[in-house]
Amino acid sequence: YGTSAGSGAAVSFKLDQSPLIFSAFVNPFGGLTVGGTADMWAINGNLAGPVNYYAGLGVGAGVQLGGGDTYVSASARAFAGIHAFFLDGFVEPYVQVAYAPTIGIWFTEQPLEVTLGGYSVAGGVRFWL
Repeated sequence: YGTSAGSGAAVSFKLDQSPLIFSAFVNPFGGLTVGGTADMWAINGNLAGPVNYYAGLGVGAGVQLGGGDTYVSASARAFAGIHAFFLDGFVEPYVQVAYAPTIGIWFTEQPLEVTLGGYSVAGGVRFWL
C-alpha cells in the first residue's frame, strides 16, 4: 500500500550477482498500475532469535493507465523493516515501511506533480530458493 510509485500485489526477488533486492508490482483496480523497486540494504542485524531488522535506500517507478488518471512516476526510497527466517532460511515473513518522495508526470489536468510525503507499507512472505 502506498502513495509513491504505486501499490498492489508484488513479487520480490534477488539475483545472486547483484546486491539489490527487486520488487515488481501490479494493481488492476481503478486503472492498471505496474511498477517496481530496486533496494539496497545498508543495515541488517538481529533483534532476537529469528527476528531481524534491515534498512537501506532504493528507487522506484510506476505507470498507471486508465481509471481516470494516467501517469508515470519515479521515486527515491529510504526504508526500514523487520523480518524473520524459518525452515533453514526458506521462509521469510516481513513488514517494511518506506519514505518515498515522488515525481510524477500526469497526462491529465495537472502535468507535473512532486510529492514530498510519499510513502509505502509492505508486508508479506518471501520464499528463498
